[in-house]
Amino acid sequence: MDRERRKPFTYTACYCEENVHRLLDEHLPVGSVPPHAPGEFRVAEAFAVFISNASKAVPLWHHWDRDANAPVVVCWDYHVIAIAVCRAPTGAQIALVYDLDSYLPFPCRLFDYATYALLASSDGSPPTDNPAFTHAYRVVPRAEFLATFSSDRRHMRAPDGSGGWTKQPPPYPPLRGPDAATAHDLDRFVGMVPGAGPGEVLDQAALLRRFGVDAAALPARQDAPSDGSASS
Repeated sequence: MDRERRKPFTYTACYCEENVHRLLDEHLPVGSVPPHAPGEFRVAEAFAVFISNASKAVPLWHHWDRDANAPVVVCWDYHVIAIAVCRAPTGAQIALVYDLDSYLPFPCRLFDYATYALLASSDGSPPTDNPAFTHAYRVVPRAEFLATFSSDRRHMRAPDGSGGWTKQPPPYPPLRGPDAATAHDLDRFVGMVPGAGPGEVLDQAALLRRFGVDAAALPARQDAPSDGSASS
């Protein structure tokens, strides 16, 4: 776990969509040097990727328990990561995942993130036998995400009507892109109905193809580790 690499990045626990918004805006413009990337790579494309499903239950392995500083498995209603497609002058290309909640290296090659965080396998089978936990992905280009995303953080209000918060919000004002239609559009991004909403909705196999990951090179399916640890 490389904590030092994460320090320059804006982070608020349980506000992954806002963390990714700030990361894409401040650190991953097209043509820039991607933070902590190997070699002479530059950002060619960048995306916000929402992970959810109809059940609002997506397990992710190798998540970071910040109190214990250890990897754990977490089941979220949704999670958001950034993917940067980076190219070198030689023509080499890599897809890097920036996930401030992951215990994996920061950034992490998408192949490794798929292997250890998503438990993707070479035969394309889901990470568990329960179809309710099958991942779906909404892939939104950086420019579209920054222009159209909005959140007034209502989903984090305390359910007792007190006006308090279930988790304290970031210290900066709520996000609203210049082309956002309303003050709160989070549900359109989290929803996983193909053909509706921003970007495109993909299953796991299509996500890996979209970013050039050779699924055949992934390991065969194995039992999901309950503690989120990666096998060696």
